[in-house]
Amino acid sequence: MHTTNFLRQLRVGAVVLLLLTVIVGGVYPAAVWAVSRIGTASAEGARLTDANGCVVGSTLIGVDPQVTPGDPDPFFHLRVVGSIADAGPFTPGDPAASLPSNQGPSSDTLAEFVEQRRAAIAARENVAAEEVPVDAVTGSGSGVDPHISPEYAAMQIPRVARVTGLSTDRVRELVAAHTDGRQLGFLGMERVNVPELNVALGSTRPAVAPAHECAMSDIPDPPPRRGRLRIYLGAAPGAGKTYAMLGEAHRRIARGGDVVVAIVDTHGRIRTEEQVTGLEVVPPRRWRYRGVELDELDLDAVLARRPAVALVDELAHTNVPGSRNEKRWQDVEELLDAGIDVLSTVNIQHLESLNDVVEQITGVVQRETVPDTVVRRAEQIELVDITPQALLRRLAHGNVYAQDKVDAALRSYFREGNLTALREIALLWLADQVDVALAKYRGEHAITDTWETRERVVVAVTGGPESETLIRRA
Repeated sequence: MHTTNFLRQLRVGAVVLLLLTVIVGGVYPAAVWAVSRIGTASAEGARLTDANGCVVGSTLIGVDPQVTPGDPDPFFHLRVVGSIADAGPFTPGDPAASLPSNQGPSSDTLAEFVEQRRAAIAARENVAAEEVPVDAVTGSGSGVDPHISPEYAAMQIPRVARVTGLSTDRVRELVAAHTDGRQLGFLGMERVNVPELNVALGSTRPAVAPAHECAMSDIPDPPPRRGRLRIYLGAAPGAGKTYAMLGEAHRRIARGGDVVVAIVDTHGRIRTEEQVTGLEVVPPRRWRYRGVELDELDLDAVLARRPAVALVDELAHTNVPGSRNEKRWQDVEELLDAGIDVLSTVNIQHLESLNDVVEQITGVVQRETVPDTVVRRAEQIELVDITPQALLRRLAHGNVYAQDKVDAALRSYFREGNLTALREIALLWLADQVDVALAKYRGEHAITDTWETRERVVVAVTGGPESETLIRRA
């Protein structure tokens, strides 16, 4: 009796053991694996390759591209890699570790890191710190999330377009093409796959040692270095911008530099013309417009010459109708895209954001303008400063305009009050750019101590038409 019951129980136990082994050891893992494959690429299918078949990464693992400080940055960037996020606000993590940060929401260290990241990213993308989205300054749970929010991607579009030479609309299309919707239509949020996007941009390098079919000789060269722009900013005509620019050209040539004059308008000023002597000049392109012979920048000739540095006077100049570009600053953009450094000049009244302010002060409408963003992107902006009294003496001596035009200039635009106001505007505008550069430096060097370098401004607005001007000035 007891033996029969024991055998029956043993048989039942064996059947249950076998059944559970099949379910737990086979069916359940297979079901989990199958479910995990739904809407998700396999590891093999997730391999990213470039146009040459070189493996450059994975769609499942986020590795933030690293750029040498000072070099052009053609990449879209990921969230903070969290594997060693505790070591510092910008320390690149090891994707193999796949660990999140141990910092909690109440951590003072995390709060400090977030502020440093926000300041650095705002400086890199040329936006206000409050515009930086949360995912840009925090890590993901895995530490190697390949996705970012559409908002963070959109913030990076202007920089990527500028460095790669693609149009903003084209980069925006690529972002949209690599934006994944919600899973099953309602789970999660929209997200942008950064590894896929960078491959589409062609801004990648191989992530593994190249095989025989992916030799290093087949790897395309990186995008050419974008040229650097240096602008000489003045408060008014005659301040000495062109003279200072030509002086820098002579200094660079003395150091062995390859410098050419692409276009310079001396306005008949003898000392300025003397500065051109000894410099290589690319002959301008001669246009006939409305019966008048006009000299314009010969863009193709400068690109064919490919100097290290080109001098391009009057950044806000409007080209003759029929030219390749409407504005001279657009010609400069082409030179920069070709890797040519450019020295240029502009007066403060030609900045688009200050156009209405200058008109209110001087009564003169400035029809030739340049976008503020073009000027702000310059690596260096040098203010060529002169007191109103010194400029008026220079004008009276005939060093700015011909003698027959001096009296009219003194009665209108060149009044001392106008020049004083324009000088103040130029100083304030440049001070703002210095503040942005300082914030970028502090972010890059993780400096958190307070530097009282400027006053704090509170603006009270009424909602009236004057509010826009107040906010812009603040």
